[in-house]
Amino acid sequence: MAEIYKVQIEDESGNIHYPHTTADVVFLSDGKKAEQVIKDLDDKKHTHSNKTVIDKITQTLLDHWSAAYTHVSDAVKHITSAERTNWDDANSKKHTHSNKSVIDKVTQAMLDKLAGIAAGAEVNVQPDWSTTDTASDAYIKNKPASMPASDVSAWAKAAAKPSYGWTEITGKPSTFAPSTHNHAASQVTQDATHRFTTDTEKAKWNEIEEVKQSLEKYASITVAGELLNLPGGGDIAVSGEILTIPLRI
Repeated sequence: MAEIYKVQIEDESGNIHYPHTTADVVFLSDGKKAEQVIKDLDDKKHTHSNKTVIDKITQTLLDHWSAAYTHVSDAVKHITSAERTNWDDANSKKHTHSNKSVIDKVTQAMLDKLAGIAAGAEVNVQPDWSTTDTASDAYIKNKPASMPASDVSAWAKAAAKPSYGWTEITGKPSTFAPSTHNHAASQVTQDATHRFTTDTEKAKWNEIEEVKQSLEKYASITVAGELLNLPGGGDIAVSGEILTIPLRI
């Protein structure tokens, strides 16, 4: 690259003059034409509405921003001071339970039931006469050292009671008045003069009785067994439910 020389002209009065030239023929030290550099600068010129803010940005501030961005972009979670305090407190109080399987079965319903039990309440325990441990819930306080003699005879307390004959029983009534009661038909023994009859038989006999009473009323006929005797000596024969009456004209 050609060397660059500064040219100045001094007039007779000692004034220094610099000769003028055009940008298209002037080259900078990097070899670029001054004209192109000036054009580039003119194309890029602009203004900032927040220039007062931008003017405060320093390289140190930019370095801090870069470090902060790198920090918040990593995989580490960031928490507040209050969160950190709470978590540290929880970590210091963490513990385990050897009876966790039992605790896991506790429900709110169970807790509510326990809350309803009066203070000092105890489980009901069946007292035991033979218990001698005074600390036991089954121990009976203030019981007598011995029981008084019983006025009940030994035979009355025996498992097998004695038997007595009728004549040995004292204070029994001399007679027994009958009381109204009923017996089932199966409990009655029938004989030749005591038998049961059916409703059908009773209805049939009632019909014969009605015929008998009618004939005796209007024809003066007497009845003997199953034969109805007319006053004139004729017979009314009875066969089943049919009456045969001989008529004399």
